[in-house]
Amino acid sequence: MMKLIKITLAAILILTLTASAQETRQLTLDQAIDIAIGNNPLIKAKKADVKAAESKMEQARSYEVPTVNLMSQYFYADNLPGMFLQGPNQIPVMTSTGPVSGEYVVTRPMAPFADENRDVFTTDINLVYPLYTGGKISKANENAGILKESATSDLNEQKDQIVLNVTTAFDNILLLEKVIDVNKQALKQFEDHLELAKQAYANGVRSEFDVLTFESKVDEFKAKLVDLEGKLDLAESGLKSLLVLPLSENLDCVGGLQLPDSTGPSDSLDIYANAAANNYQLKSLRLKKQMLDNLKTITAAEMKPTIFLFGNYHVYHGMDFPPYDNAWRNGLAAGIGLSMPLFNGNLTKGKVDEVDASENMVSDYEEAMTIKLRFDIKNVLINIQNLRARMSAEEVHLKVASKAHEIAKVSYENGIITATELNDAEVQVAAVQTSILNFQKDILLEYAELDYLESKDAQ
Repeated sequence: MMKLIKITLAAILILTLTASAQETRQLTLDQAIDIAIGNNPLIKAKKADVKAAESKMEQARSYEVPTVNLMSQYFYADNLPGMFLQGPNQIPVMTSTGPVSGEYVVTRPMAPFADENRDVFTTDINLVYPLYTGGKISKANENAGILKESATSDLNEQKDQIVLNVTTAFDNILLLEKVIDVNKQALKQFEDHLELAKQAYANGVRSEFDVLTFESKVDEFKAKLVDLEGKLDLAESGLKSLLVLPLSENLDCVGGLQLPDSTGPSDSLDIYANAAANNYQLKSLRLKKQMLDNLKTITAAEMKPTIFLFGNYHVYHGMDFPPYDNAWRNGLAAGIGLSMPLFNGNLTKGKVDEVDASENMVSDYEEAMTIKLRFDIKNVLINIQNLRARMSAEEVHLKVASKAHEIAKVSYENGIITATELNDAEVQVAAVQTSILNFQKDILLEYAELDYLESKDAQ
């Protein structure tokens, strides 16, 4: 029994040492973004789409070169045509004065009949090279290139989304860490006040109410810290999921809630024009319109002629009538051909009209998305201005709250105010500090949203 207990304790000790020895990975925001882009399965899927589009380009280029194929057959047949003697015919002998009486030439003509048995071998090498297809091949090549560009645009849009998500998660972690620090400092102050109140109560200087008041605040801030640490753990789990890292891995997010210059982005026409030009979702719609325009040309070409060159080289054996059926024969053929559809009802017209309708629909989507993009950018710019103004006011408020706290401490020590009033002053400082941190985080996220709308990060 003792041996089992020792083994169990040793195992627990080893596991504890292993867990404590696990290294903590330090990450900056840029490193976190790089890891997320490298590991994210959606990014990998979009990269696979780009490779598939590249293969489509290679397929499309193959229609611009001649096609060559070989067809070779060997078979044995028992019903091939042969030449067989017919019954004798008497043909009179002719002279310049007419037929000779009683003189005849007997002939036995031969006729084909399908009951010959023999081996047959055929080989054909055929070449076809299109000269004119009504634009089908050239437009198909253009669409293959556009397809790759569209897949690349989708990949970059997905990267932008990852950047936004990682930035949001990362900044939330930094915020929670700083808010926890603020609340720990407040808790430390309350614990110090509690100890002083207990001593004063023991000396008969303070009432028991003061002690209970500080104990209540200490318990309140301990509960708040438990809640904040739970939120921090959840935020770190979210970041690990975005980075595709094990949940057991320890992360240390390095950085601060540093804001860009105080002026903020300018509300100018250039910012809207650049966003409309660079936004990957709008790019995808514009590329789709180009593809539909090319598809219209390809569809209309169904009623246009196709002109092509062709060539043939063949080797035959056993295909001729006896007595030449054992000979090998080879030869060449070359020429130019034309294929021309004459009538298919309104099938092609209907297809072209359908493509036209799809193109108009995409144009409407593009216009609607452009309007929404402009509104979203305007909203972000206004939010940044408002948040900066409110943060500036809150920074002034912090100075006032800090000064009020200093006065409250002196007043409490001199018995002028109660413990509740001192607690209120200390809570106010912590609340204002937390509010400023939230403003900083919100401003950073608005900047990240602006970068996403302008498709800056993946360029």
